Amino acid sequence: MYKIPCLFVLCLALNSSGWAETKTVLLIGHKPDHPPKTHVYLPTCELLAKCLRQTKGVETVVSNEWPKDEKVAERADVLVLYTNSGAERTMQGSGAKTFEAMMKRGVGLVAIHWSTGINKHNFPRFGDKWVGYLGGAWINFSGITMGKSPLMRVNPKNPICRGWKQYL
Repeated sequence: MYKIPCLFVLCLALNSSGWAETKTVLLIGHKPDHPPKTHVYLPTCELLAKCLRQTKGVETVVSNEWPKDEKVAERADVLVLYTNSGAERTMQGSGAKTFEAMMKRGVGLVAIHWSTGINKHNFPRFGDKWVGYLGGAWINFSGITMGKSPLMRVNPKNPICRGWKQYL
């Protein structure tokens, strides 16, 4: 259900920007790491890509993990992650320098579900940057408590934090 609003907002952004040239959306998924029919990363990326291809001026590329050919990532205008632990998948390993360059040049970043996450033990290394890019993050393996928890604005200056205050 959450995929439809994300796709709708992405399509609106792509349609309303008045681009003259084709824009490239890179969607990154990976092989399943959950039980069957849950978190089907690559098929979901393919479905989103198929929907986006209906928009004039939009090219999509779906990649299993970070693209082996860095030129694919370098030409992307938008990066969509549907993976586990998006911070680690983008900020360490072979694609880290390319990802950093993408963020510096203003590539759009969309993180769906688990890809908003960062592993708790990596938060000291990547946390501030990852939260800066997304405006928030899910800290994986930090424990889940059922009940009321405060919703806090970690980086109030990030645009995603406009118009709301911390609350319980």
